[in-house]
Amino acid sequence: MAITPIRPGTAIQPLRPLETAEKSSRAGGSPQGFAGAIGSAVDRIETAEATVRKDAYDLAVGNTDDLHTAMINAAKADITLQAAVQIRNKLLDAYNEIMRINL
Repeated sequence: MAITPIRPGTAIQPLRPLETAEKSSRAGGSPQGFAGAIGSAVDRIETAEATVRKDAYDLAVGNTDDLHTAMINAAKADITLQAAVQIRNKLLDAYNEIMRINL
């Protein structure tokens, strides 16, 4: 693998400014900010849990025999829920730390 040297006179491209939350939300993107992030995380958890419930029902009534996919979806839902609980714990720790500040 060859390493290309930096040559004098090569122009460095300037960085583009980041879009603000207002611009991206007006453009039809996902909701921005803290409330939007929490809301989308809760939606992902609910979607994962609904998928697991559907897979378990389908396996129980014999609509499918795809145990592999059901187990993968269950593991994904478990990881998603564990991550949400850890984020909640970190938020509570941060809140408690802020409340301990003497003004």
